[in-house]
Parts: sequence; C-alpha cells; structure tokens
Amino acid sequence: MNPADSMIMEVFKRLGLTVTIPPGAKEAFRIATQPPNGGPIVEVIRPTPEADFYIIAMGIAVAKEHQDALRSLPPERRREFLLRLKKDILRYEVDMAFLPPDKEVPEAVQVTRLVFADGLDPNRLLDNYYKVRNAGLDFMITLADTFRDVQKGRTTYL
Repeated sequence: MNPADSMIMEVFKRLGLTVTIPPGAKEAFRIATQPPNGGPIVEVIRPTPEADFYIIAMGIAVAKEHQDALRSLPPERRREFLLRLKKDILRYEVDMAFLPPDKEVPEAVQVTRLVFADGLDPNRLLDNYYKVRNAGLDFMITLADTFRDVQKGRTTYL
C-alpha cells in the first residue's frame, strides 16, 4: 500500500464509513465504502501498482420491475427518458455507461470518475467521491420516483 492508498483508507474510516476490501480483488488497491447502516457502495480502485490514478466507481443494478416498466414505455418516450437520465448524470462531471451497451433498457449503470494521485488530498478525494455517489443516487432516486407506482402494483408511468 502506498501513502495515497493509506490516506484514502484513513479518510473514509474517519468519516465513519464501512471500508472493506472486496473478496477476490485483483487490483493493486481496491476498497468498497458504504454507510455503516447500509446504502450505496462506492469503490475506489488503483488498477495496477504502476497506476498514478484512482477510479472512483459506483455500480447500480436496475431493478427488474424498473426494466419492465421502461420496456413498457413507447419507444420514443423511453429514449427521451433515458437520454434525460444520461444528461442528468453527466451534469455531475462523471463518466457513465448503461450496461449492457447494446440494449435499449439498461440492466445496470456504471458511474465513474478518475482522479490522479499527484496532489490528492482528503478534500479533493471527497469532492470527486461525492460527485460519483451523488450522480448514482440521482439516477436511483429518479428511477424509483418515476416508477414508484410499479412497486405498488399500479401500471401508470411518467
């Protein structure tokens, strides 16, 4: 573990987040952070020992009922809705991908942001971390709110 790795671990522990090393992690550095009572998981990854950057990432699985609700929308409305979601995520200055990339309805969303180790301090780390987390939460909240009637057994959307 290099000094930046140690600083990253310490920052999240000081904030009271649960910090774990995912089982089977093959990267030079990889931690998963989560609020102690549960909630979204955000990972911080340095892919190789030589890498001078970290990837801050949040993966979001799209619930089956939300996928079905998206499929039930007329194609034009579905495209408009997903385009709006993509634009909303990008406003957080993060990268994102709907997965699998060749499907009309995403099964998952990957939100990422790169940050270089050079000059990395706790404030810069947290600024980037919360951009990823908040973009992911925005996506989750928008989907849940838009399709809240699905969870109640109703069939009206948007």
